[in-house]
Amino acid sequence: METHRKWLLKPPQKKPIPSDFAIEDEAPLSKDELNAFLEYLYNLIRGRIEFLEEAEQLYQLLTADIDFKGVLKQYTLPDETLEYTQKLTNSRKDFIRLLQKSQSYQIALREWKAYLSWQENRNPARAEMERKSGFDLKHGMHCIRLLRSGVEILRRGEVIVDRRIAGDFEDLKAILKGEYSYEQVMKKAEDLVAEMEIVYEQSALPHKPDLEQINELCMELVEMQGWH
Repeated sequence: METHRKWLLKPPQKKPIPSDFAIEDEAPLSKDELNAFLEYLYNLIRGRIEFLEEAEQLYQLLTADIDFKGVLKQYTLPDETLEYTQKLTNSRKDFIRLLQKSQSYQIALREWKAYLSWQENRNPARAEMERKSGFDLKHGMHCIRLLRSGVEILRRGEVIVDRRIAGDFEDLKAILKGEYSYEQVMKKAEDLVAEMEIVYEQSALPHKPDLEQINELCMELVEMQGWH
């Protein structure tokens, strides 16, 4: 939603080029080259902490709880990590700098392509609503709906699909009709995120799925379909 609002209020004016990111006398690293290096970096980091007893929780966090590899590939390496990255990978300093600049360039290029696709595929009626309100009303409505559903799941342990039963159908419709400003919708979202953090600590739901039970269910479904 914030990305679309940015595009509405301050659309990008031109396709990014390497020189915008101080890449002058050499070619930027390609997407494949970046991904290959970052895959290597991820494996090095994982290898460093895999067998350290005191780092067991960190290893679990980086390999199971969050998509650390995805984070590495999605965001530019911060300045404060460059020296360590250079030493860990035994790379040249100028290569690491090119890596960082290339990351910024490729991210900007990805956002430019997403902007062009958004422009090309916009529904005219929805585009007019966005122009009047200054943000994507449908995204705003779904954002609030999903956050409320998250709170309900944590609190009640069930998914309420029908928003008439949940009691917020009219409120969601009001968001979709543009009766709330962007600031009001964002305030609703912020309040729901804060509420979700509180309810998460109080929830009776387990913090992790029962993988054994899920596997058993999958096997039962396969057997029911006669695919075994």
